[in-house]
Amino acid sequence: MQLPLYDAKGTKLNKKVTLDSEVFGSKINMILVRQSLHVYSMNQRQATAHTKIRSEVHGGGAKPWAQKGTGRARHGSIRSPIWKGGGVVFGPRSSRNYKRKLTKKMRKAAMRSVLSYVAEEKRLIILEKIDIKDKHLTRQVLDIIEKLPVDGKILFIQGGEHKNLYLGCRNLEKINVINVFETNVYDILNHDYIVVFQNVLDTMSTFWGKKEKVLEKKKDEIQKKDTLKEMSELPTRVKTILDKQGLKTKEQIVSAVKKGKKIEGIGQKSIEEIKKVYNIS
Repeated sequence: MQLPLYDAKGTKLNKKVTLDSEVFGSKINMILVRQSLHVYSMNQRQATAHTKIRSEVHGGGAKPWAQKGTGRARHGSIRSPIWKGGGVVFGPRSSRNYKRKLTKKMRKAAMRSVLSYVAEEKRLIILEKIDIKDKHLTRQVLDIIEKLPVDGKILFIQGGEHKNLYLGCRNLEKINVINVFETNVYDILNHDYIVVFQNVLDTMSTFWGKKEKVLEKKKDEIQKKDTLKEMSELPTRVKTILDKQGLKTKEQIVSAVKKGKKIEGIGQKSIEEIKKVYNIS
């Protein structure tokens, strides 16, 4: 997907920006988005409502009247839940935990869904760069917004380098600024237009996309497992000597054997065993 690039004057530049299709063009999963919104709203909730149980209510130490002989019902404390001014049964408590959590994969998938939705609805604006001076910050921010093709509530996503932009938006009701690492599903859906700086797009692709580094890490883990599996087929004495000589990986061992390098403590018989394990001709 390609989107036009705008400068601080609101001019549409001739060059276009190619968005990462993995982040801004993925399949939209609205069920996952709804679940993410539910988790976000629950995590904002605070357990401020609190009622006292009978052990926390002041007073009620003495028995109101004798157990028998009065003709009245028996009672042990005036702070019993059935008395006026007594404790509350099953009332709200400040110790209640409303926190919810999504897995990392679900959070990323939900973010990819809302970013793709915003891009598809053409509510995503790519901004090249801005330069806000130290005086009249709010006026400068309003001038920039008036020139851009945006309306309603606006969210700026930046990398933390535009401090004056943040200061200029603090007293504007419908304009907010957020760091790219603090971006969430609720903030994106709660605004009409999303203005993203061009230098942040790569960070968003890395942060919310499926990183290639993860795949490389998995490949390395598989190679290590294969090496350990093959090493386990060697005699313990041979493995100990190879480890002392600094030959720990398959590549190092194969290279040393092929070059005919003399390994101290290992004879020809052990060399033949190594060749057999690693299929060295």
